Parts: sequence; C-alpha cells; structure tokens
Amino acid sequence: MVTRTTFTAGFVPPCIPILSYRAPDGDIWVHEIKQDGFRIIARRSAGEINLWSRNAADYAGRMTRIAGALRKLRVKSCTY
Repeated sequence: MVTRTTFTAGFVPPCIPILSYRAPDGDIWVHEIKQDGFRIIARRSAGEINLWSRNAADYAGRMTRIAGALRKLRVKSCTY
C-alpha cells in the first residue's frame, strides 16, 4: 500500500542528513553535524508564518517563540 502526503503550497522540505563516518574531502563541501531534535524549515510569506517538519507538519503553534521571532524580522518574506 502506498501512502501519499499532500503538501501545502510553498512547502520546502528540510534536508535529510546522510550517515557517514568521515566527512568528504575538498573545498566544495559544507558539513553539518546532526544533533538530536527537530529539522525545521521556517517560512514567512504574505504575513503567514510556517515552521515545517520534513513531513509537512506545521509546528508554528508549538514553537511560538521561534514563530514570534520570525514575525519580528523586517522582511516581507523569507525561508530559513
């Protein structure tokens, strides 16, 4: 059985880390250590604030301090 997820317009999925025991060589790579916790994409567009998980769940109502900080930014729109 295939389960399909319906994504909200404007949804940007967070990057999914890849397990590796050694960072790749070369100057073209950017490294990020995966910590336990949430991987969230923060988006502000047309006055709406979204904090999306990788499964498109919106955490803006649960992470109110982050959503509030995003509202205070002096920009019309942004994605982090």
